[in-house]
Amino acid sequence: MIKTLLKIRLKQIYREISGIGLIRLIVLAGIIGFVGLALYIPASDKSTSQYISIGFLLVVMLIHLKRRDKLFLKSHFSDHKILMLSEYIVLSVPFISC
Repeated sequence: MIKTLLKIRLKQIYREISGIGLIRLIVLAGIIGFVGLALYIPASDKSTSQYISIGFLLVVMLIHLKRRDKLFLKSHFSDHKILMLSEYIVLSVPFISC
């Protein structure tokens, strides 16, 4: 069940990426790379890494509060909380790996 929903999400991401075009994709990849590098370097300091972690948690919380598919997940899946948690874990894998 989780695997199926994650496949659906990956297909949605692919459709969105293919819809923005090549030039915008290159610019977006550059911006993401620059922001990732800008966050990776100061994350070696303990106090800065705590602020970055708090910022990431706030972003995840905002994503959760603005979700429009909560009712869909509640009505179609019995373990909707586990599904949302697994999506957030997949979203945070790059952050955790750094």
